[in-house]
Amino acid sequence: MPKLTDFRIRFDREGSTFQPGETVTGRVIFTLTKPKNIKEIRLEARGEAEVHWTESRNVKDSSGRSHHQTDHYRGTEHYFNVSNRLLGTPAGSNHATMSAGDHIFPFTFQLPNNIPCSIEHVYGHVRYTVKAVLDRPWRFDHKVVEAFTVIAPFDLNTQPHLTTGIDDEIRRKFLTCCCFSSGGMTIDVKSRVSGFVPGETIDVIVSYDNTSNRVDLKKISVKLQKSVEFFASTPYAKKKICTTTIKKIKDSGAFEKQGVRTLKIEVPPLPPSRLEHCHIIHVAYNLVFETKVTGMHFGTSKRYPIEIGTIPLYQQSSGCLHATLNTTNISSITPTLPSAPPIDQISASSQLMPQTSTPIGFVIMSVPPYMAGAAQAMPEMPPPSYEECISGGNLISNPNEQGMHGQSVPFAPKYPVYKFPMPSSSE
Repeated sequence: MPKLTDFRIRFDREGSTFQPGETVTGRVIFTLTKPKNIKEIRLEARGEAEVHWTESRNVKDSSGRSHHQTDHYRGTEHYFNVSNRLLGTPAGSNHATMSAGDHIFPFTFQLPNNIPCSIEHVYGHVRYTVKAVLDRPWRFDHKVVEAFTVIAPFDLNTQPHLTTGIDDEIRRKFLTCCCFSSGGMTIDVKSRVSGFVPGETIDVIVSYDNTSNRVDLKKISVKLQKSVEFFASTPYAKKKICTTTIKKIKDSGAFEKQGVRTLKIEVPPLPPSRLEHCHIIHVAYNLVFETKVTGMHFGTSKRYPIEIGTIPLYQQSSGCLHATLNTTNISSITPTLPSAPPIDQISASSQLMPQTSTPIGFVIMSVPPYMAGAAQAMPEMPPPSYEECISGGNLISNPNEQGMHGQSVPFAPKYPVYKFPMPSSSE
């Protein structure tokens, strides 16, 4: 039976979600069935970004034979690296003997202010981890690693142009095989604003006027697309773009010659646009509107850039409150409580938490500090919940690393999701 039966890291904050500049606190916990010699117990906290992808190409060797060669493209950024000794050896000794039983070592460190938001992708990541190392004399070290989420605020209200939504007119002419005109179609595409937060519903209003007697509107659709750019620096500078469809909503009719349809897409948990302070990963979002018509005629496809933020719009524009909270009706609605506590300051402490009647890890619900402006403008706004990214996560530990404890499970960052009523598009 192994001496070390339990080895884990537990953050004091439920959900393990923090913001730049905050203090991270937690505990390293392990259980021994027998006394064990330890040289030191060390905590390593790290924040970094990395991109990596491969490309294959055909090359010829000196004899003229062709073969495949795989090129690796990489780029990295380092934001912080903290190492704290939680237990050292006594003076004059090369090890300390830990007794059998449960052992708890608290830790604390502060995050820098200018660090980007967490993101996980198959071609790269911005990742924040804490690793605990039991350094053993003359043996392999025991290690365990845990990741946590950093939410770098993206306040949509700092971008005034986002209070102006989509307002586009699309005109199409239809021609017969003999190049005679068979009428046309006019389509107006509108949205209330062009900045959104996870949990919010994007209403795309489509008005159409079909003057053709031979061509009918067959289908309209709207896709929410995420485009991620990755920038490598070795072996030389190169960029890779990965575009994925997050959600697609379609309406297949039947369509009259004139009409209005509304397509609704709820924004799932997603990383915010841009990734400020990260120079090797860039995130952008688009709404893609498409139509299909009958016959051999081509439909339309238009792309409209939007922004996904972490703080909803509440600014006024043209005398109307473009808030993502309908303050007129909110009092009659029971708000949805968060499934995880909001970001709130936890005081740093190098001592174990005293036993109280409040369960460990419980945080009283309150509005996150970085949302003070939104809370003042919309005092009845419920705080967000924090939910795992819809795109899933990646493994954070190397399964080939000697002495790594705990099962390797994918880590997915958690993003703020707002569960409150939105203004209708007619408001």
